[in-house]
Amino acid sequence: MAPFKQPGFYCSQNILKDFFYNKSMIQIIQADITTLRVDAIVNAANQTLLGGGGVDGAIHRAAGPQLLEACRNLGGCKTGEAKITSAYRLPCKYVIHTVGPVWYGGQSGEEDALKNCYMHALQLADDYRCASVAFPCISTGVYRFPKQRAAQIALRAIREVTPTLQNVQNVTLVCFSQEDEQIYNDLLNKKKGEGMNEIIKAMEQRRSIRQFKAELPRKEDLAQIIEAGLYAANGRGQQAALVIAVTNKELREKLVKANAEIGGWPDDFDPFYGAPAILIVLGNKACRTHLYDGSLVLGNMMLAAHSLGLGSIWIHRAKEEFEQETWKKLLADLGVTGEWEGIGHCAVGYIDGTAPQAAPRKDGRVFWVE
Repeated sequence: MAPFKQPGFYCSQNILKDFFYNKSMIQIIQADITTLRVDAIVNAANQTLLGGGGVDGAIHRAAGPQLLEACRNLGGCKTGEAKITSAYRLPCKYVIHTVGPVWYGGQSGEEDALKNCYMHALQLADDYRCASVAFPCISTGVYRFPKQRAAQIALRAIREVTPTLQNVQNVTLVCFSQEDEQIYNDLLNKKKGEGMNEIIKAMEQRRSIRQFKAELPRKEDLAQIIEAGLYAANGRGQQAALVIAVTNKELREKLVKANAEIGGWPDDFDPFYGAPAILIVLGNKACRTHLYDGSLVLGNMMLAAHSLGLGSIWIHRAKEEFEQETWKKLLADLGVTGEWEGIGHCAVGYIDGTAPQAAPRKDGRVFWVE
């Protein structure tokens, strides 16, 4: 296939995806980043800036020894920050060096550090009047950052910073492998050659998860999940459901104990399967459709969690919980007035292991009257 060309851009392989965030075009390609004729490419460097393995080593080899000499004068670089040099033998103008975080389980500020890599690199490119910038997948190699989460952070950072930039018009996310390509395709909801609506696909692929990691999802992701829930269809537009987001460990443990007691399980059983975030849905009894409305909120939230790469499961017994004085008091303490019925819990977290596959659907459950 002939190379794709446009002014200021060259790629040795064909474009996989493109889309827009504000005025900047984002392109997803599978290619060798050292071949790209953009204004700047980003190097996933280490703190010494003196070269290494992976994309760092490839860029140094392609640029020649002058790049190493230039990097010696930069005095290293802290994680999450960025520095710039000329590109020397590379076809681009500049190399922006940024240091991604090593993954230690997500409790050491890794996500914020990775986001800063993209934001600082883009700001530096803009300061140098670069119109086009290409990024590799930062920190997903020997630094072990989970690939899907890294891709989510990359897209989020680009979305946030591009409205503030004056010069950057094209951002290219370079995937070295088909696996990286697939991750971005899934996140963009635009898989090649697929005619199926992506919302329908999410409905078919989402499964209930019964093993979660202890790590708490980002508050921003939980907020998106809740917002999706609150946009569910509701009777007469009354919006008669509310959500209580429980991420406090102490309150969560009380909820675990209450739910297990109602279910008749031993004290050491966690009916939420270790999920660190519990989104409780309640319906206003003054609305005749509150049970249906709350159920739709739960369904939307589970689909939203799936779309963000998180696991979820619907857990019952919220009705019995909020018939107890302890949980009625919680509502009062939160300033909730009126009569409310617990509809269910959406337990949310990162999947520990592999998500289950959907079982074949039973036949004989659809009847057409034409």
